Amino acid sequence: MQRELYLSMLLDRAAGKPVMMASAAGGMDIEEVAAKTPEKIVRVHIEPGVGIVPFEARQLGFGIGLDAAAGQQIREAGDCALRARSSPPMRRSSRSTRSS
Repeated sequence: MQRELYLSMLLDRAAGKPVMMASAAGGMDIEEVAAKTPEKIVRVHIEPGVGIVPFEARQLGFGIGLDAAAGQQIREAGDCALRARSSPPMRRSSRSTRSS
């Protein structure tokens, strides 16, 4: 592995909308990064009806030292997360078992 990055999307309850966060300073230890060096975490709030737009994805990518192509991948990941979040939960099929 060359390096470890962090990318997530979560709900910012104070802002009332999703936020994508990225950091070149950590993956597994992101809580420690947030506590000791919060400036190393790039944050972008996402408008739910719009999704992540190209300049926001580039802002995240460039903020952690990636190129524009990686920004496109960040956008796709963010859009995927938003779609999954807005989809109804999957229901398990209820199979009835008959005893003869």
